[in-house]
Amino acid sequence: MYVLLKEKIIELIKEYNIEVQEFKLSENIEISGISTFYNYKPNTITWLKNKEIFLNNSIDTEIEFIILAEDVKEYKNFKNYIVTKQAKELFFLIIKYFFSSSEKQLKTENKNSIISSKAKIADNVIIGNYCTIEDNVSIGKNTIIGNNVTIKNNTMIGENCVIQSGAIIGEDGFGFIEINNKKIRVAHLGGVQIGNFVEIGANTCIVKGTIDNTIIENNVKIDNLCHIAHNIIIKENTAIVAQTLLGGSVKIGENCWISTSAIRNQINVGKNSLVGLGSVVVKDVPEDSIVYGNPAKKGIKK
Repeated sequence: MYVLLKEKIIELIKEYNIEVQEFKLSENIEISGISTFYNYKPNTITWLKNKEIFLNNSIDTEIEFIILAEDVKEYKNFKNYIVTKQAKELFFLIIKYFFSSSEKQLKTENKNSIISSKAKIADNVIIGNYCTIEDNVSIGKNTIIGNNVTIKNNTMIGENCVIQSGAIIGEDGFGFIEINNKKIRVAHLGGVQIGNFVEIGANTCIVKGTIDNTIIENNVKIDNLCHIAHNIIIKENTAIVAQTLLGGSVKIGENCWISTSAIRNQINVGKNSLVGLGSVVVKDVPEDSIVYGNPAKKGIKK
């Protein structure tokens, strides 16, 4: 059984500036879990996108707690409800706060993790099992490090970040110079700089810079199994989907969406742009653009 506190729900609404048209909440809402509206289970929380979905999917069970994008109370009396145009966003905020199990599981004592005495770990940082955190690493408060994560030297991670299991941050990159027909690996002496509220997916690798740092700014979200090469700069509020490959020195502007794709080294992607699924990007992408295909070409942004 989960107890959803009215006081905390209102705090979340205020913190994220969610505009609410109307609500009715008990002080303590006791529910057994979550469910979709299409397959509603008794005594759970759900959400509703629009009135048509409600009218086309009759539910006999009394709904304990529902978040509505449109007001449909005229058709049914809900025990607890919130009406907001950001119903989906609020629903998943509540789930993250009250139901997310990853943080609870990691709060147990970390087993067999190796943490350097020269690493700076802020308050309320959670570190999972079998992690390695090397010298000259700093981790900001309220950050969660999953299991089997490796954080190499000269890595700075901000506050309120999530690094999921198996991620490697700060490894050397794939760089070589050729002298007399011999390939000699380039030393990577820079680091990785990660801002606040960043999420790094499972088994993603972020490479340190050769001289300057690889930089990931605030509120960037990187999915699972991505490769972020050396000296990349990803500006704030950008999202990168699973299995994306970014070559060395790529620069991605703020508010971009990068679907699963490959972007050649030294390419610039302008702010507010979208790279389509399966794209191979070999030329710079202007601001406010949509590109897709192999090679990627500019489409029409509606």
